[in-house]
Amino acid sequence: MVIIFLAIIAGFLKFHVGLAYYFFPGTEAPLGSIITLFITVTGGILVFMTFKTALKRTSIAEVTAQATLDQNQLNRFNEAIRQLGHDQPSVRMGSIYTLHGMAKESKDLKAKEQVCNILCSYVRDKSQSFRIIEKAEKILIFFSL
Repeated sequence: MVIIFLAIIAGFLKFHVGLAYYFFPGTEAPLGSIITLFITVTGGILVFMTFKTALKRTSIAEVTAQATLDQNQLNRFNEAIRQLGHDQPSVRMGSIYTLHGMAKESKDLKAKEQVCNILCSYVRDKSQSFRIIEKAEKILIFFSL
């Protein structure tokens, strides 16, 4: 499109030299003044178009970066949830710390509530399991006497 525009202007300049004398009377080289004006205007248009393209690329890069960040957080969250059921207590504790850190980092209140509900559910589940084990141990001790 720019090339077509430049070709039209070049043709205009070639066939309408008389207009140069009309727009720039009293100058030694009126055609040179028109060419200078044309180059200046064309350069301004090109700078504007370059700026617009750079702005589009920046916005696309921001969207891509945010999508990558969201995906990484989702992966961290899923991995932490998976590790809550691990056999080793140190892995489970690391998972709890990871979820806690994610809740602190998050600006979304729903995400914080979700992590809190998951951790509370985990604690309730484990505390019930420990109560059942304690009761079973007491029953075994009672019958073994």
